[in-house]
Amino acid sequence: ADGASSKCSAQHVELAESLEFDTPGRPPIRVHGVWRGASPGTLPSFSLPTTDVDVVRGQTFVQIAHDALQQHRSQAPIRRAEDFFANAEAFTALRDGTPDELYGASDLFLALDGVLPEERIAELRRRFDVELLESERNRESLIRTALELRSALDAIDTRGDIELATRVARRHSALGRVIWHALGLNVRPEVVGKPIAFPGDSFDFNIDIATPTNNLDFLQQFEISDPTGSDRVTVTQGWDPRRPSPWRLRGRYRVPDDALRLGLDPLDRLFRRERFEMPFWVNVAFRIGRDSGSLSEEVVLPLELPITVRPAVELQVRPDTLLVPLGRTRASFNVRIRNYGDAPLPEKLEVRAPAGFRIDPAVVRLDPNGADEQGFRFEIEMPEQPGSGTTSIRVRLGDQRATVRARHLDVRVPENLRVGLIQGVDDASRNVLRQFGVTVIPLTESDLPLRGLDDLDTILIDVRALAHHRAARAEFNRLVDFARRGGRLVILYHKDTELAPRGKEIPFHPNDLPFEIGRGRVTEEDAPVRILAPGHPILTNPNQIDLGDFDGWVQERGLYFPAKWSAAYTPLLASNDEGFPEEQGLLLHAPIGDGEFVYCALALHRQLKRLHPGACRLFANLITPAEN
Repeated sequence: ADGASSKCSAQHVELAESLEFDTPGRPPIRVHGVWRGASPGTLPSFSLPTTDVDVVRGQTFVQIAHDALQQHRSQAPIRRAEDFFANAEAFTALRDGTPDELYGASDLFLALDGVLPEERIAELRRRFDVELLESERNRESLIRTALELRSALDAIDTRGDIELATRVARRHSALGRVIWHALGLNVRPEVVGKPIAFPGDSFDFNIDIATPTNNLDFLQQFEISDPTGSDRVTVTQGWDPRRPSPWRLRGRYRVPDDALRLGLDPLDRLFRRERFEMPFWVNVAFRIGRDSGSLSEEVVLPLELPITVRPAVELQVRPDTLLVPLGRTRASFNVRIRNYGDAPLPEKLEVRAPAGFRIDPAVVRLDPNGADEQGFRFEIEMPEQPGSGTTSIRVRLGDQRATVRARHLDVRVPENLRVGLIQGVDDASRNVLRQFGVTVIPLTESDLPLRGLDDLDTILIDVRALAHHRAARAEFNRLVDFARRGGRLVILYHKDTELAPRGKEIPFHPNDLPFEIGRGRVTEEDAPVRILAPGHPILTNPNQIDLGDFDGWVQERGLYFPAKWSAAYTPLLASNDEGFPEEQGLLLHAPIGDGEFVYCALALHRQLKRLHPGACRLFANLITPAEN
């Protein structure tokens, strides 16, 4: 159980064990142990060989985990696997148990119950769990074992059982990757030219294959093909077995005309968002065997091509949703044009808004042969009394369309507010601050040590910023002094090891206002919230916060709540998951000198991404000092 997005804890494990599940054919649930990532300097209970290759899947464990995270709904990794999982292999026990206890029978063998005789199932399980692992160090033995197991899987009758057929196919494919691994094959795809294509376009690609082994007589041929069977892949250069390794295959891929068209599959929209791209695959196949003997078989490796598919001309608006607080009538956004093709641009870029809105400029004349990438800023003037809800502003460039939505929120933000921002791992706070119209002063690694702070009203230490912002850690005493002189210092949620690092004498809170981060969290997004101090300025200035402001939150209420705090703090909110004790450390406020210190453990950043009205109101209150 590790990471801010994890919803697992020792308490949740105990709850899971106390429930009774009636699942036919499945044994009762029993949790053997619970571990979390070991902190630096801590003796771990065990370590995982994360860079070893799993012989069943033919990939390193790091790569398997990275591939799994690619499917995460809200936090897919944006870094390389090597960077994302650095120092993530050591674990400390939170509850007795050893990792060996977690290894059990694969679901494939459970699914074979009733399909094959028990002794045959036991033989397959033994061969997968014992022979395959024991042959790992002998490449030729590993290849032979994997080929024999593939043949055994091919003999299983899966007709009429889609689930079983899927499980067998996955094992069959995994054994193919084992063979790739055993041969030491290193396969690297690359796109010739810029890695961008658009619908109807074709691009050339190379696939380089190298091997350090001498078992070349195992390899009989290489070829590439289209896994969809649509003949989109054309081979321009095949494998020449007379040439020594490395080998290069060349091909051409034709992007379908409807590559960016949204279909009925709900995953279409996921993969066509800005963060994801629809992948294009080719099959790289080779035949392995000695003199076409009994072990001769074709092995296929699906390979994703590193290409991004975009429209020939793309419109990108930033931000695509404008937050319009009460009393504000002006906002701005940017339109960026990217021309990926060779055709000239349309002559004009147009922006249209409903009656009562004024756009400046409404039309931009373009040079058809201008730069491939151009940006334009637009300013909107809105009615004094805008209607409620969302207003759509249309952007048009030839056949391309984009929409900017102006969202009118009942949020009051003082004018001329100056907020110093120590950036965290998320940009939601920065984006909302700018849309509030406040003056945002970034306190970067280079700026903070040399900059005076007395011209600021509030300093916001963003989500988990102290984990990586060395200047903020070193200058924390100056941030506290800023609060003592009359400012407000706000810290959004941090892990316990980030706010009070182990082995450090000084935790990141004022010495005279101690508090201790625990591991409490409220994971139910609709868990009831209780207001503990209804008249407190944090909950009334400049916006009145009530229970309705917590309706419609997503994913969770908060995490890493303070477990203990000084009597000088006022706890403002409480909540709890069903069946768990109430947490009262969601939001703490304390006076310090002439100013204020605030710690907020709510998952506020997740709500600010969606411009949730209640979260925006509470956020506006957090950055507004009491005297403002």
